[in-house]
Amino acid sequence: MPNQGDAAAVVVHYAHPSTLRLTLVDLGKVFARDQIVVVDCSGDLDRTWGEFAVVLRPGKNLGYARGANDGIRHLLATRPGVAEILVCTHEVRFATGVIDRLLEVARDRPRGHVVAPRLVTRSPNGAAPVVWSEGGRLSFPLRYPEHVRAGRTHGTRRALWVDGAAFVIAVRTWQRVGGLPEEFFLSLEDVALGLTCRRLAEPAVVVLDAVVEHGVIGPSRYLAIRNRLILAEGYFSRLDSAVVHATIYATTVLLALRGRHGRERAIESRQAIRDVRRVKASAAARPRLPLRNQPRQGRPRRERSRRGQARRQRWRLLRARRGPVWRPGWRR
Repeated sequence: MPNQGDAAAVVVHYAHPSTLRLTLVDLGKVFARDQIVVVDCSGDLDRTWGEFAVVLRPGKNLGYARGANDGIRHLLATRPGVAEILVCTHEVRFATGVIDRLLEVARDRPRGHVVAPRLVTRSPNGAAPVVWSEGGRLSFPLRYPEHVRAGRTHGTRRALWVDGAAFVIAVRTWQRVGGLPEEFFLSLEDVALGLTCRRLAEPAVVVLDAVVEHGVIGPSRYLAIRNRLILAEGYFSRLDSAVVHATIYATTVLLALRGRHGRERAIESRQAIRDVRRVKASAAARPRLPLRNQPRQGRPRRERSRRGQARRQRWRLLRARRGPVWRPGWRR
């Protein structure tokens, strides 16, 4: 086993001690006890868990992104030499050599990265595991996040975003993107992280020959709508954001016409829409990097474009040579 002294692990846990124990056993084969931090968001881990890892007890459910950020901050405060951090949930199982392979690929990209394994999950009928994710993309034209299945079993591939169940992130990348986005809850944090890395030219890589098994738990309709609206408003272009809003509003109207069950789902969707508006109005979402839908700070807008400067210079020269030139809307 190679020396992993410059790496550490953060596990975000909520109400599943049995699966957490299996995850810690896998991590213990690679990392020492003080290299593993467990963020217990449910508060049901007693002191005996300190034998396996350092346990942080925030006292409430912080969400996956906030819990991961708190664990990383603790590691950076106690282990300043850490350069690579493995972030995972309490439901993943690492086979022998998988973590070493992820760290090997990560160290080949010293300028920054997010490196993730190929995720598989057990099928409901107990058959062989099926591929869940080999990276992700945004569907066209509805811009819905969807998982990609490349079909290959060796090598690496670039992706727009990687699943947040397990990934290695460089400390440099984590600091540059400002941490995992905490405005989301239970889903789409990984998509927002991937889009931010894309804007900053930080690569998101999937290692196809590093296979990790995990359990799949989907969010409620309320959280799915809420997180998708936050993703659209904060990380999409204006056009893509308008498409997402129109899709959600149209679906909500159609559900309201489909009987009692449809009306209940429509009420849940409207509640998520109102909450997103409230979050946006009160600026409760954590400020992030300059987003596409926000005006850039710094120089005035008219001085930002070099092409615009050249156009205005040509116009000034034309006026100096010919005198005032009539434009549509001017009075002669």
